[in-house]
Amino acid sequence: MARNKTDRGRRRILRFYPVYFSAVGLTLLLLFAALAVVRSRLREYENAQPKYVAQQAFERYFAPADYDLLLSEARYEPGKAEEDEIKDYLAQTLEGRELTYAESSSDRQDELKYLVKAGEKQVAAIALRLSAQKTPHGYSTYEFAYLELYLQDLQVVRYTVTVEAPVSYKVTVDGVPLSADALTDTYPRKDVRSGWPEDLEGVPYAVYTLEDLRQMPSKVSAVNQDGAAAQVAFTEETCTYTAGLVWEEALKEEYGEFVIQAMEKYAAYMQAAENVSLSSLKKYFDPDSDAYAAVIAAGRDRWMVLDWTGIDFEDVEAGEFYTHSPDIFSCRVSLTQLLHRSGQDYSDTVDMYLFLHRTDQGYRIYDWFKVQD
Repeated sequence: MARNKTDRGRRRILRFYPVYFSAVGLTLLLLFAALAVVRSRLREYENAQPKYVAQQAFERYFAPADYDLLLSEARYEPGKAEEDEIKDYLAQTLEGRELTYAESSSDRQDELKYLVKAGEKQVAAIALRLSAQKTPHGYSTYEFAYLELYLQDLQVVRYTVTVEAPVSYKVTVDGVPLSADALTDTYPRKDVRSGWPEDLEGVPYAVYTLEDLRQMPSKVSAVNQDGAAAQVAFTEETCTYTAGLVWEEALKEEYGEFVIQAMEKYAAYMQAAENVSLSSLKKYFDPDSDAYAAVIAAGRDRWMVLDWTGIDFEDVEAGEFYTHSPDIFSCRVSLTQLLHRSGQDYSDTVDMYLFLHRTDQGYRIYDWFKVQD
């Protein structure tokens, strides 16, 4: 009997272990399957996290920094800055500094922002938006929305420059001729020549205004109709370049001797020189002009002039020839008249601005005035 009980126990044990190990194996299989499901869900959830989208955007734009891509795709307010200036600013801000990004707050519920820093300086923001797509198990996903650049401390310097020159002059700034688009005003300038009377109409000047220049001009030039360059002065307080008048040498060559003869004849006539008559002055004066009328009026007092034994001239000079219009030009004639009498010499200075206009007989003096000291 005892042997039979032992046999039955052994048989029970032999039946138990297969069942036990089968149960354990099944449990392990179920556990591994559950773990696989959990891992898959966790991987799905992790992959749906927005930080990976932010990382992709960061690497696209900043690892390394692609300035052309940034300026073509990012949002920013350039103000007056031009593209190359923004690139220079980004290069100075980003290069040599560690670039990092971290999640920040956003004003919108469906948007996430990651701040990009160069060292401690905020330079950009990566914005993500909630996507319409979800994972197979319903997890929300995000997609790249936009990149925003921060350019608030970008310093842009611009200059406004004024150029003034006679209306007929060709003005160039750094080799570029100024057109009528830059013309902002014209006015008669009366202080071009020292000594001009206040009531005399000035030389017509053009005013050109150049705005938003990135740098001050390196060269401003003005030339007259003959191609002669004027002297250009700069006034720093007003950023104004002013061209002076260019005296016209061709005009001087043509009429210099004429106006000198006119003033020598006039001076000699006023000193009652025997070889100079009023009619001889008509060659130089418009007989219908105020200037000629003044000569006639002054000539009435010639009877009071002393008798001179001789008249000579020295320091004779004609200059400052300037064309006011196709029919009018002016010039300046100065001379010293030496008067001889009884072994003594006397001197008389003549310094006049002459205005000549075109007549049927050629150019004649129609107006004049003494140079004011």
